[in-house]
Amino acid sequence: MKHSKNIKFFSAKQDIKTEENRTNEDGYIEVASGTDRVRPANNVLRMISSVAAAAVLFTAIGATGYLMKRNKADSMKNSDTSLTEATESDLTMLISDNPVSPFGDFNQLVFSLSVLNQPYKEYSDDTCNKLAAFLNGFNWGEETAIAEYDIPDIDEYEGEGYGIFWKKGDAYFDIFITEDGKAYYMKTKCDPDGGSFYYPVTESFAFNIDYNSFDNGIKDILQQDVPDKGEKLSQMEIKRLSEGEFRNAYVNYEMNSESETITPENPETQAALSNFLEKDFLAMLKKEGTANYQDGELMYMVVRFFKSSDTTVRRESFFIYTNGFVNLCSYELTDKDEIPTGTWNYNIDTSEFETRLNDILAGKYDEAVPEKKDGKKQDNVQPTTEKPVNQETTENQTESENRDEKVTTKPADPPVVPEVTAP
Repeated sequence: MKHSKNIKFFSAKQDIKTEENRTNEDGYIEVASGTDRVRPANNVLRMISSVAAAAVLFTAIGATGYLMKRNKADSMKNSDTSLTEATESDLTMLISDNPVSPFGDFNQLVFSLSVLNQPYKEYSDDTCNKLAAFLNGFNWGEETAIAEYDIPDIDEYEGEGYGIFWKKGDAYFDIFITEDGKAYYMKTKCDPDGGSFYYPVTESFAFNIDYNSFDNGIKDILQQDVPDKGEKLSQMEIKRLSEGEFRNAYVNYEMNSESETITPENPETQAALSNFLEKDFLAMLKKEGTANYQDGELMYMVVRFFKSSDTTVRRESFFIYTNGFVNLCSYELTDKDEIPTGTWNYNIDTSEFETRLNDILAGKYDEAVPEKKDGKKQDNVQPTTEKPVNQETTENQTESENRDEKVTTKPADPPVVPEVTAP
């Protein structure tokens, strides 16, 4: 298998599209879609995260380094006993001796699982929790280092099997399990090269496993899956969007081809706004509906920063439209480049968002802000001028009649603050 351009075995929730920047006459950076700059999506999963990411889902907590610990899971001695026959206490007993896999704790990873050569399916939070417990407790056996060319080309694979995917910063982790009793682990890391992004393999291992036990266990879990109902985002999706150490966030009011950063003068109000953008904002997001950006006008942009690894910072830019359509563009920021990692679409009640925003700016949430940790300061960030995917900059847009009522506290000139860089 040739990995010179690193075929991406598994993506996350929807197809990752390249975001090629270009500066327009107004000084904004527009984003055009493409497909030649990121890991090619496999038909196993239709991405992200997730990214991906992410179904899901992408970015992982504490995955790097766990592999070197070489934890040998031996708690699945009765692995041929199906999970449908096991009670909850039985399952707990099976994984209690060694609850962490050699790849890391799947309870902490934002991972996706797919059945090879079958359409991708999103699973409920309950199913994802059961999968994490099973993957942690499964007996993966001894790992053997293998060369890159010994990894079979999953795009050409026609047998039965499974794929597991997660990411951490600019590193991607893939495991694919084949019916011949092999589990192939591969780590790739983004290597930016001008306008292109390559993903060479940096680690690869193979495990000899009992495929029947693995297959039976996974099938038992998936057959019991009951899809989550309602419009709210899944726990896994919120986990993906919250992964890493929160650094800072801000919100821009976007109308008439202008961009104004909302910056309260009161430190307590600013802290309340940051707290809202980190946490409660996600609770307002809903699963993608029928609305699209063409039927609305860009109204707000929420930007959040997370330390996603020791060398990268994740930037999430949510573009909120007047009709409730939300487009998210995600990037990994390194000391050398900005790496596009995926786009996702959501919906939001704009009236609810604006009501909460105005209440925060009026100081109604100042006392509810948790105390800051000693010596912990939030990083200053540079407001971004990026535009959402497929968003065309329009001219001579109509001034909103209620603009001053919607956002009561806006600086005449957005402050200039230092640009965030990866630590």
